[in-house]
Amino acid sequence: MKITGRQDTGFSSRGDLAGNRLLNRNGTSNIRKTGLSFLDRFHLYNSLISMKLSWFLVTTLGIYLVINLLFAAGYVLIGVDNLVDSRVVNVESEFLRAFFFSSQTLTTLGYGQMSPTGVGANLLASIEAFVGLLLFALLTGLLYGRFSRPKAKLLYSENALISPYKNLGIGLMVRFANPKNTSIINTSAAMLFSYQDEENGERIRRYFNLDLELDNIRMLVTSWTLVHHINDASPLKDLTMDFLKERNAELVIQVDGYDETYNQQVTSRASYLFTEDVIHGAKFDRAFVHAESGTPEMDFSKLSSYTKVELD
Repeated sequence: MKITGRQDTGFSSRGDLAGNRLLNRNGTSNIRKTGLSFLDRFHLYNSLISMKLSWFLVTTLGIYLVINLLFAAGYVLIGVDNLVDSRVVNVESEFLRAFFFSSQTLTTLGYGQMSPTGVGANLLASIEAFVGLLLFALLTGLLYGRFSRPKAKLLYSENALISPYKNLGIGLMVRFANPKNTSIINTSAAMLFSYQDEENGERIRRYFNLDLELDNIRMLVTSWTLVHHINDASPLKDLTMDFLKERNAELVIQVDGYDETYNQQVTSRASYLFTEDVIHGAKFDRAFVHAESGTPEMDFSKLSSYTKVELD
């Protein structure tokens, strides 16, 4: 079904983005935003909550070190003599002792070997203790937010396949699976097809919602293969692979459902380019089998596995 009017996809119909995909392979946005000021572009909370865990740990460690270095410099300026039992022999050791005292103050740890004396050192230590309370409260909230954020961690097949479809011809198929032990309830899926075209001498993008054999299931426990029958009513009818590759055709998958772990709605997306991600003349290998014990078994290593076949 061609998309018009209120069935807008949210993507531009202009074809200026020749050679680029609508979404990244993992379904994230492919738009680079410019013309924003630093304050409009930079969102600290959003960046910290959405970045990879490795980068989050590196960033928080960097913040921790920078704060300690700044306060250590402050103690050195005030005078390390104001830190009891901080005997020094050179500048490097002065700063090192001040740094260790700063780290103990920031974390409200304190081993009792060093303590501030004098108004200046005590005032700076009080400020650092307050900063430490705020810092660790914020980090605790960020960690909780990262781990409690609802996310549909679905695994998608590396390729979309054009395969034999029953005895009715051929179909476009994408397989994905739920690796969690919990279910995604009332799961629905949509398949969006797009390619570049020309109209009145201008390059445009056309969008079509592809009808699916099944677009809703009660529970997603293991895997689900989305199937679009390429029949006479399909937008893909009579379109060759050469045409689709030349027109930079793309397939966008969106899956929505209710995650019983988070008790919230979750969404997952994936994108397939016909130039590199769609295989013509192949079918998925079986990934769901029964073990010798009789227990159903899903082999995730075969999620993307396929066998080449001849199409009529």
